[in-house]
Amino acid sequence: MGLFDFISNRRKRGSLQNFETVEAVESTIAPLTAQQAMAIADKKIRAIDTTFHLAYIGSSEDINHEGRASSWEIQVFFPNRSANGEFIVEPLPDDPDLHHLQLRSRITVDEPKGIASELLRRLEKNRKGLEYVRAQWKKSERSRPILPTDFIDSPEAVRFLAGSGVNWTSGSSSTLTSRVLPSGEAVWSTVVHNREFCTPFSLK
Repeated sequence: MGLFDFISNRRKRGSLQNFETVEAVESTIAPLTAQQAMAIADKKIRAIDTTFHLAYIGSSEDINHEGRASSWEIQVFFPNRSANGEFIVEPLPDDPDLHHLQLRSRITVDEPKGIASELLRRLEKNRKGLEYVRAQWKKSERSRPILPTDFIDSPEAVRFLAGSGVNWTSGSSSTLTSRVLPSGEAVWSTVVHNREFCTPFSLK
């Protein structure tokens, strides 16, 4: 996160503050696929800002051979708000059958502190300094992983990984998570007996 981001987005952030909410999800039965969980979180995400970047999505350890899990964690970045969002779709704590869900949302607004805060104050009136910071910020932003939202859904990813030797019915506690490889390729990943298995995250 560069200082130019804080400067250019101060007005855009408006009244957005750090917050956490928990709300029941109606007419939904778990376990869910990744895309189903994303659809639930998407409404809350877009209510905050329609411009966002998907950074991570991952299942709980009970994902089954159908690619369905009781819980999914979704992390996004709001570039216009200088904020990060964490959204967890999970069973209600008082539901013994784990069939009814809730959405936990946590928003954290980035703010410069200490030396960064003082530098920000000085740069606001320094055009050349701002341009330099802007260039560095853009370079930093290009290195931030951005995942496509039209990703391959978890049932298909699980089938691909099963074809590579992953046994989803063995009773082992495995998760299905997004990951960006050093090459820049986004993949679905799972680790079984200390061995990682990957399959493409999207068709793009």
